[in-house]
Order: sequence, then C-alpha cells, then structure tokens
Amino acid sequence: MTSTDDGWDSFLKIDDVKLTCYGQKIIDYKTGNTKKIELLTRVCGAESGTSIEKLFNSLTPDQHLSVIHWQYEIATCISDILDIEVCLNIDNRIFLEPKHYRRLCRVLNDNDMRLTLEFTEMHPMPEVNLVHRIFRQLRERNVRVALDDFGTGFNGMSLFVDYDFDIVKIDRALVMNVSAGTKKAEILSLLADMISTLGKSHVVEGVETEDQARVLSSIGYWQFQGFLFHRPESIRSVLLDCHDIHEMGCTHDVSCIH
Repeated sequence: MTSTDDGWDSFLKIDDVKLTCYGQKIIDYKTGNTKKIELLTRVCGAESGTSIEKLFNSLTPDQHLSVIHWQYEIATCISDILDIEVCLNIDNRIFLEPKHYRRLCRVLNDNDMRLTLEFTEMHPMPEVNLVHRIFRQLRERNVRVALDDFGTGFNGMSLFVDYDFDIVKIDRALVMNVSAGTKKAEILSLLADMISTLGKSHVVEGVETEDQARVLSSIGYWQFQGFLFHRPESIRSVLLDCHDIHEMGCTHDVSCIH
C-alpha cells in the first residue's frame, strides 16, 4: 500500500488498484455559500474494471484505516487553505476491534479542524452504548458524526432514533422525483420536523433539479449536495475554485458554482 502526491493531487495504491480523491461541495441554499466539502474516493482509470463500491466492500478494516489516514491528510491541507468543514466516510467495522479504533484515535489525536465522519450502512452499526461512548470521544477531538445515506441500508429509522448522530444525510432515493403536495413531500416534511426537534443538522443528497431544491427548501431543508450545485471534481479544482472565491471575500450565489 503506497501513497504519492503531485501538488494538490494525491493518490493511494492498494494492491493493484490506484485511488484518487475528489471533492464535492455541500451548499447552504439560503445563501449559496459552500458550507462543507465531502471527500470522495475514486478508482483511477476506467480500464481497471473495479467499482469503488466493490473495492470498499472487499477492503479489510486496516485498509480502510489507511484510506482514512490518507484522506485526513488531504482534509488537513484543505482546512489550512480554506478554513472549511471537511467530511470523510468511515467503515463501521473499525469500531468492532479496539486496535482499529485506537489507530483511528492516533490519526485524530491532534485534530484542530472542523471535521465530520460519515457513517455508512455498508455494514451494521456496533452496539448502541459502545457507539455513544465513541461519539463522545470523537466530539472531544472536534469531530462531528453524521448518519450517511439515511433511508437505505440495514437499520433505517432505528439508526436515526437510537444513535446520537449530529447530522442526518438524507439519501437521494428519498428525494428523487419529489414534488409539492405529494406523499413523499409530506414524509420529508415530517422528517425535517423530527431532525429539528432532536437538535440535529441535515444534508440532503442527490439534489439535481431546481424544482427539487425549491420543494425541499419550502418544507424545511436548506443544506444540499448534488449535481445541481457541484459535480465531484479533483481536489486541485475544488481548492482553486473555493480559494479564489474566499480570497475575493465574496459570498457566491448558486449560479457561480455550477
């Protein structure tokens, strides 16, 4: 397992697969400002024939930790330049073995940036009390925790109710083809009320049309991630785009981040 850097572009090699890191902005729809950047791992070269989902399902917890360490270094670089929150995905299995969690803690020990770890449902979550103890320890390191892809996966609503996440990321499947006055919009409105009542934040994933954004905004959502606002691109491109905007002291509207 090796990593290489070329300016702002960074690569990680696991076995024979070369990985690169992309970024996608998360937008405040009310202001048009970029609120966060999520780091996304991609397989280099279509000729590899390896999908990122297939690869991540095959990785061991140690290999996942190597990916997290690599992305954490990229996140630190982004934070130093932009002073913006950065989001990383994490494999739940890391918390099943103390040695894996200790290794993660060593990575995060000196964290002083705004960081969010997104827990996917690729594998079931560990036992509730264990996870809550871990969440408290992560918050002590200035790390927030997010429930990723809510509405899919193993546990659905039980994860939302039983685990004390700071942020709920609503999966694109729940917002696809949403329109005003439909049952889907009513359900999403109730979900927005629950998220607010519980004191949690939200991000709606997969927002691809202005109609979707308007409907979601009208029922209580405003933090969006999706192709309408920004397609994933290289870290170099994200930094150049955001850095120019921040240097000018501008707050950019939606039109200038397409």
